[in-house]
Amino acid sequence: MTTWTSKGPLLAAALLLLTGCEVGPVGSGAAPKGLSQARMGGGALRLVPPPGYCIDQGSLKARFALLARCDAFAAVDTVSDAPRGMITFSMLPAPAGAELPSPETIAKAARLTRLSEVESTAAETIFRAVGPVPVKGVSPRHWRAAALIDGQLVGIALYGPEDGRAITGDGRMLIKALIARSRAANP
Repeated sequence: MTTWTSKGPLLAAALLLLTGCEVGPVGSGAAPKGLSQARMGGGALRLVPPPGYCIDQGSLKARFALLARCDAFAAVDTVSDAPRGMITFSMLPAPAGAELPSPETIAKAARLTRLSEVESTAAETIFRAVGPVPVKGVSPRHWRAAALIDGQLVGIALYGPEDGRAITGDGRMLIKALIARSRAANP
């Protein structure tokens, strides 16, 4: 019998492929629009960004979204004190009784090194690591997370500029807020 634990490396790899595959230029030439929340996966999950962040409408796919500070979107005329950064969010349906892949499994699948500040529970894992970056100008040191939210396995990566607040403990708090707000919106 195949168990979720033995599927961990496969699911981690699939989740990471989703996390990185959609990163690219934001929008389609027109001013990008930031959303305060979005339904994903055919309505399977409501994504709610952390305070000061919005979802890039142009990046939104069924199982992927790119988030940035709301003031990065031309239509938003507010300034945020949230750390500057870019969050990728991806999701896959989780089998009943699913367990999260370990930080080491995620790191191996994503070619990450120097794992630190690992915090794991049965419902979420958050850690900092060093690895490939999706765009120029962000630090290879970044935050990663995996969480179970309303029957979905979600993968989160938070990138920020070198020496920016997003790669400090403030980044962990952004991820925790994203997970908590999304869980609260998915009773």
